[in-house]
Amino acid sequence: MDSIISNEIFQTIKSENVQEYLNDILILMNEVDNHNFKMQKHKDIWEVEINGEFFYEWLYSKTPAELVDLKTEFYRRMERVSDIDLDEYKAFESFLNESNPKYKDYDNQFLFIKKDNIKEIHVLSSLKRFYSLRRWYLEKCGNQKNFYNDLPLLFPNIYFHENVKSTLRTLNNDFNLILPEIVEHLSALELFHHLKLAKDGDSNIEKCQKFEKFSQISCSPESKRATAEKLSFKDDRGEKINCECHTKFKKIARDKTKQDRIYFSFGQKGYQEEAIIVYHIGKHI
Repeated sequence: MDSIISNEIFQTIKSENVQEYLNDILILMNEVDNHNFKMQKHKDIWEVEINGEFFYEWLYSKTPAELVDLKTEFYRRMERVSDIDLDEYKAFESFLNESNPKYKDYDNQFLFIKKDNIKEIHVLSSLKRFYSLRRWYLEKCGNQKNFYNDLPLLFPNIYFHENVKSTLRTLNNDFNLILPEIVEHLSALELFHHLKLAKDGDSNIEKCQKFEKFSQISCSPESKRATAEKLSFKDDRGEKINCECHTKFKKIARDKTKQDRIYFSFGQKGYQEEAIIVYHIGKHI
């Protein structure tokens, strides 16, 4: 997937909270790098002028002082982005014309282009929308190994225990059929954690109830203590972490008595930055 940086990025930056926006865009560019996407720009980007000031002049300027470090980092990052010719840039941009059936309001800085289909255009301006796009493609990943390898990149608030890799092979549902629902559940857990909707003093039952109300996804702790023990592991400090909470998929598997599930913990103090811990994606234990 290629990412094209819009020549209008200067206008976008100036219309936002500049300090916050520059910080966000640098994080976004790092994520683009982490996913091995190629970034490109056209050289005219430097000559865009707003109120008598060119983009390159604004980046070089030493005012305001609180922005100097961010502007310097952003400029150095932009210098490493490869150039494309004007015709190629305009070809990408033309897909965002209002007369094009794939038109989207172009007030953001990136165009993401699916390599094998130039008409697959995605306009992104935030890390949230970037992850949403990547998860959309993840739903179409038919390979369990690639899916597992991509999980840490796409769900930064979730820690995936190595056990997940083997449990994926236990799914009663066909992997390709259940995949969109897996991504839906993980995305909901990611957002629930990000929004800090569970409190430290909440029991697992209370946390599950809050998550279910938030996501409309069936969620509960394990009712049988013996089964809950099977869903535990010891961390590197020797402390036991229980991952008995689980979501249930709506799609019925071949064996209707064994609904596939995601088993997880809402997080453990002092372990993996208190991220949600997913231990099992597969058959009903």
